[in-house]
Amino acid sequence: MPLTDAAVRNAKPSEKPKKLADGGGLYLEVRPEGGKWWRWRYRFAGREKLLSVGVYPDIGLGDARAKRDELRKLLASGVDPSVARKSAKLTQHADAANSFEALAREWHAAKLQGAPHLVPLPVQAVTALRELEPLTGRCAYVFRGERHHDRPMSENTVNAALRAMGFAADEVTGHGFRATARTMLVERLGFDETIVEAQLAHSVRDNLGRAYNRTEFIDQRRAMMTAWANYLDALAQGGKVVPIAIRAA
Repeated sequence: MPLTDAAVRNAKPSEKPKKLADGGGLYLEVRPEGGKWWRWRYRFAGREKLLSVGVYPDIGLGDARAKRDELRKLLASGVDPSVARKSAKLTQHADAANSFEALAREWHAAKLQGAPHLVPLPVQAVTALRELEPLTGRCAYVFRGERHHDRPMSENTVNAALRAMGFAADEVTGHGFRATARTMLVERLGFDETIVEAQLAHSVRDNLGRAYNRTEFIDQRRAMMTAWANYLDALAQGGKVVPIAIRAA
C-alpha cells in the first residue's frame, strides 16, 4: 500500500532502522535517532542498487515520488542513475576546482593586505568551545588532527565521522555544511545574501562595485548567527521554525 503524508509524518523510530515502502522501489527509512531518509532501490545490469532521494521533511512524499519517477525514466533509457549522479558530481567538483583558485587568490591577497575577518559567535558556539577547551585549549588548533596534533583536523576525518553516524557519502559531507548554511540562511531564514557572504569571508561589493570592509555588518551578522543557532536547536528538538526576514540596510 502506498504511503500517505500522515503515515510519513507520524512514523516513529524504533530500536532498529525500519523501512516503509511506497512503491516503485521507493521507501522511507526511519532511523532509531529519529531521522527519516528517502531511498530508492533498483536493479541495473542484474545488480541491486540503492540511491538516496533526500531527507524528510525537506523532501516531502510528493517530491520523493517525483524524484523516483525521474530516476526510473533515466533507468529506462539505459543509464545507471548511480553513475549519472557520480558523473554530475565530478562535473561540479571540476567547476569548484576552477573557482577555487580565484577564491584562494582573493583570500591570499586579503591576508597580504592584513584584512581582518571577524566572526561573531552565538552563545551556543561559545558554550561548545568552552566545553572543548579542557581538551585542546593548550593546542595551536581547536580541532586538531587525530594523529598529528600540530595540524588541523582534516575533512576526511569529519567525513569518516559522518559515515560512522550512518550518513552516506551522497547525502552529506563536511564541506557541504558551509553551502547548506548559506542556502538555508537566505531561503529559510530570509537573511540578505550580502550579510551571509560577509560572514563567509567572501568578497562583497556594493552597487558601485566597491568592496565592503570585511568588518562591516557585525551587528547584523551577530543577529544572523544567533538566529541560525536557534534554528538548528529547534530542528534538533523537532520544533516548528518560523522564518524571519532581515535585510541589509
